[in-house]
Amino acid sequence: MSTHVQISGAEEAFSKQASSFDKIDFESEIIKQMRLRVYAHTDRFLKKCSSILELNAGTGIDGCHFAEQGHSVLATDVSEKMLAQADLKIRSRELSSKVKTLRNSFQELDKLGTEKKYDHIFSDFGGLNCAEDFKEVGKHFRRLLKPGGHVTLVMISPFCLWETSLALKGNFRLAFRRFKKGGTPSLLEGVHFKTYYYWPKHLQRGMGEGFELKALEGLAVLAPPPYLEARFKNRSGLLKQLFAIDDIVSKWPVFSLMGDHFIATFRYNP
Repeated sequence: MSTHVQISGAEEAFSKQASSFDKIDFESEIIKQMRLRVYAHTDRFLKKCSSILELNAGTGIDGCHFAEQGHSVLATDVSEKMLAQADLKIRSRELSSKVKTLRNSFQELDKLGTEKKYDHIFSDFGGLNCAEDFKEVGKHFRRLLKPGGHVTLVMISPFCLWETSLALKGNFRLAFRRFKKGGTPSLLEGVHFKTYYYWPKHLQRGMGEGFELKALEGLAVLAPPPYLEARFKNRSGLLKQLFAIDDIVSKWPVFSLMGDHFIATFRYNP
């Protein structure tokens, strides 16, 4: 499968989900808790009034959050329908001076030019797991970042403790799907595309020289991943306890790489 076909498939899938994306996000307590963890992590590396380049911005949930904290955001996404939802959100919150949207694929970062450099590059919830070769994305970061700037990537992990444990119930297809070489077939809104998994070392290698891993933590290590939300619908107390434990163990070595996702922040020191 060519990169063009791969990205087109992902674009079609997420475009179909654009109108319902915010509703899914709002109704999920698990996603809400995961997003709060992402913000807490990222805030540690954002200086006052940072300029942020967001990749795979979706419907603008994160871009609006950062704008409300006083930062300026260029929110990019390949899906026109996702960005249409983002624009509605930006206008309704009166954030047009802080958040600009641009239809641009992470595979075409060369189109962003060289005149603008950012304090931070941010991508949330596995958007870059659609990249067949992360190097083709990461190689642009040195050109786009200011010296001393940071990159925060929230990636779907190659290993998920919850998912792998499903082998104990005989669900081997789901338990080992992330171990497949050459990417894992994914299905969203009736559209097929592939998901690729990267360890932090692969991300660092793909960005090239000058990037240092500064922080790493897991998301949904002991707390369940979003697709298990239905099992915890009437067990909010247990869910809160699991997330409280997750806040601690997710930062430990080894455990940081056992979640449904991980958050990795790198500092650029040219």
